[in-house]
Amino acid sequence: MKAAMFCSGLPRFGEFFLENLNLIKHDDFIDLYFYMWENDFVYDTVYKKMFNNIPEGYKIKCLIQTPEPSRDKIVPRLSDNSSIDKIIESCFKQHYGLKNVFSFIPENYCSYIRFRVDGKISKKINLKNYYVSKYLYVPKNMQYTHTSLIKPFNDQFAIGNYENMKIYCSLYDSLDDIFYQGKAPIHQENALRFFLDENAVNIVSTDFEHFLENK
Repeated sequence: MKAAMFCSGLPRFGEFFLENLNLIKHDDFIDLYFYMWENDFVYDTVYKKMFNNIPEGYKIKCLIQTPEPSRDKIVPRLSDNSSIDKIIESCFKQHYGLKNVFSFIPENYCSYIRFRVDGKISKKINLKNYYVSKYLYVPKNMQYTHTSLIKPFNDQFAIGNYENMKIYCSLYDSLDDIFYQGKAPIHQENALRFFLDENAVNIVSTDFEHFLENK
């Protein structure tokens, strides 16, 4: 059961990264895909520790470090509210990274895992226990919504097949329409949950939790 794990962006911390890899049970190699923003400080404090200590059973298949995109490049338009604009920019930047990293991953894996370097899962995961041909799995905790019309959702970690994860990682192309047509509130969780529901992705809350490092 070969799997691909992928992440993007700029990690604030990386202490949980190696712990997570040791908590995921699999029968074959897991290939790692990274599409990260360049940052000298983060490279010295986070990236080196991550990339130089990959445990057995994992292989870095793709490691791209690129300048962090500017707001003008990735955000088609903004509102007149600076607080909302920060959320808009963050959401576009997050899904710009996910779209790009997923473009490097082929279709021949059994499972696809979207993760954050600064996140930690609460227990061991056996990939055999997840029916990714039918469902997209997300952690049972830290599920948020800002409207009763859209179910709560955790957008930090997910396990799925190629088709569902391709949808997950293609939200960037629809964000402008979703936000400015008022289809979902301007928040990451609501936008992604709305998009997945609209595309008939079956979402299941898992039996594990996921936490973000905040030290």
